[in-house]
Amino acid sequence: MVELSKHNKKLLRTLAYPAAVVALALLCRRLVLETDHPFWDRLLHFSRTMLYLGLFSAWGVTVHRRIIQLQARHNLVAVSICMVLWLTMREYRWHLVLLPDAVRLLWYSYYIPLLLILLLCFFISLSLDKGETYRLPKYTRLLFLPVAVLIALVLTNDVHQWIFVFPEDGFLQTELNYRYGAGYYVLTGWCVLCAAASFVTLLIKCRVPKTGKYLWQPILPFLAAMIYILLYALRVPFVVNALGDMTVCLCLMFTAFFESCIQCGLIPSNTRYLDLFLASEDLSVQITDNDYTVRYAARGIAPVTREDMLRAEGAPVVLSDGRLLHNMPVHGGHAIWTEDISELISRRESLAETREELQDRDGILQMEYEQEKKAQQVREQNRLYDLLQKQTRTQLAAVAYLTEIYASVEDPEKKRHILTRITVLGSYIKRRKDFVLRAEDAPEVTESRLNGALEETFHALVRGGIRSAYRIETGERPMDGRALTLAYDFIEDVIEAAMDGAKYLFVHVGQVGAGVRCSVLADCAVDCALLSRKYPAMHSSSDEDGGTECILPLSGAETE
Repeated sequence: MVELSKHNKKLLRTLAYPAAVVALALLCRRLVLETDHPFWDRLLHFSRTMLYLGLFSAWGVTVHRRIIQLQARHNLVAVSICMVLWLTMREYRWHLVLLPDAVRLLWYSYYIPLLLILLLCFFISLSLDKGETYRLPKYTRLLFLPVAVLIALVLTNDVHQWIFVFPEDGFLQTELNYRYGAGYYVLTGWCVLCAAASFVTLLIKCRVPKTGKYLWQPILPFLAAMIYILLYALRVPFVVNALGDMTVCLCLMFTAFFESCIQCGLIPSNTRYLDLFLASEDLSVQITDNDYTVRYAARGIAPVTREDMLRAEGAPVVLSDGRLLHNMPVHGGHAIWTEDISELISRRESLAETREELQDRDGILQMEYEQEKKAQQVREQNRLYDLLQKQTRTQLAAVAYLTEIYASVEDPEKKRHILTRITVLGSYIKRRKDFVLRAEDAPEVTESRLNGALEETFHALVRGGIRSAYRIETGERPMDGRALTLAYDFIEDVIEAAMDGAKYLFVHVGQVGAGVRCSVLADCAVDCALLSRKYPAMHSSSDEDGGTECILPLSGAETE
């Protein structure tokens, strides 16, 4: 068995990717024929279209990178754009557009990419086997005029019906009730003329001089496209059933034709290696084959061993004499060149010494920073602890006092009442710490934090036999954290003042008018003197049943 060359193996690997995409798209088409579910039908159609769009877009990108001849590159990229446009219009026509007029216009628009691709195919055939600087004669641009006229006639067919003729009494003008007009045969004749001219030009360019042989690779896809169009026009059952998507088949055949021309060298690609060698003469450049046998070498180049060349395949390597060796793969071999970086190496060593010195200094500064950081953390912890102690010292003292009393009381009802007070105070102490820490991190908080704090307090009240409820209605918008903290402190103080005689408590924090206020309603008398001194903005009222309501505006309220 003849072993494949490295180039052929790479070519086969490259062709495997589009072949896999086409196979997957064919599988999607087959599954569409098998399924009758609308969702899977749409999904498979869309997936198939996206596979082909990705394939032709990727081919256009590779063409732009590979082709050296400027005009051929522009024409090939334009062909890939036309293919993408063609597939996109087909997808919109069959699956995304429902209006009959729009569907018919998309059907007419099919001829835009078809006419342009055939004309570009002729232009590209004229550019075959030409040099990198070749440009088509300017008079060839006149060929765009008949194409533009034909496209305009197709798109305005509803006005004159010269291309497609619909019945005069037809309610809907669709591809199901039409016949060809005289203009259609003119359009078809133009397409055949472009295809024939391209094929004849291709036959002339594919002939190898002095041998009489032909490069058959580009001819086969072109013949396949012509045969397919003929069989499709004759409505051969196998072609219609198995290869019924004419848009995709033609795009694939056109792509295969152009790619064959590239691979055969009829369209120049990646051939600037000699220019690279000549331009790199001052950089000690040499060209080798795949076995690292030197084929071309610049004058006065210093010798480089094969082992060093192999080491430089992955990345440039530094030789012992201070040269940097590069190895760039090219078609059929490698480009090897060196750069004198001895001065850079000397400077790098000097910089390395400076870096070591700076690293030592950095280590000392880092140690000082860590010490200062720890000291700052301790100071911050102490500050927060002092702040928390200041805010909850009254409650902490009350908890200690009630704990002593609880041990000496024997009445179960009193024990339960004392335990309820301790629980309420403990909940406040815990939650107040959270408010303190939150105020350090963010100036604004949402009502959910106050909700969580009151839920724990009111749960303890209910278990202690005091019916209670609360409602927070600030609109879930972030509020000033100091205002919500003030509300929580006020609620706690009123609850502590009312717990001895209250059987029912209700708390409401919400928006009243343009401001937010906090009100606490108890079904017992509450000593408001101490509260008034602590909250000067508070005002209270009593009802006929002996209940008390304490109200504190949160906007602009202050405490002593």
